[in-house]
Amino acid sequence: MQLDSKKIWQEIENKTEQFANLHLQQNLDYEKFTIYSIITHSTAIEGSTHLKIPEKIDEFCENLNRKLNAKPQNLKELYEITFNAHLDLATIHPWADGNGRTARLLMNFLQFHFKIVPTKIFLEDRAEYIASLRESQEAEDNSHFLNFMALEHLKTLESQIIPNPTYLNSF
Repeated sequence: MQLDSKKIWQEIENKTEQFANLHLQQNLDYEKFTIYSIITHSTAIEGSTHLKIPEKIDEFCENLNRKLNAKPQNLKELYEITFNAHLDLATIHPWADGNGRTARLLMNFLQFHFKIVPTKIFLEDRAEYIASLRESQEAEDNSHFLNFMALEHLKTLESQIIPNPTYLNSF
């Protein structure tokens, strides 16, 4: 059944009045509820649902545990495990907020676990960081993200190495 524009807007006005009569704004944190609702629907439009997320998280944990139990042998393997964990969790996007922060925290946690230098993602590289995530997600190919993260890690190391510390020679 198709309604004409006038009837649609009449119905919107009726439903808006019914909604206002529920007084939800006084009974719960309506702003937070609205934000979560919008994000849930937005996520579903992109093809993810809260029904798929538990399955994807289980799969993520199994894959990560398998990689950790394989006992990585060299620095590249160690970093790629941490970078891929970051990418995979960010791709699943299980929460309404904080997915990127949690993915970066997991990456750094794993780096501390492996006793390797943690990688920083620099604010000035934010746009490239997001682009590398998207490119890898859209292409279903982690190489874009791994290359970006390797360069970001090199930048991290370079930022922590003091070039020619002449003050040490004065002692």
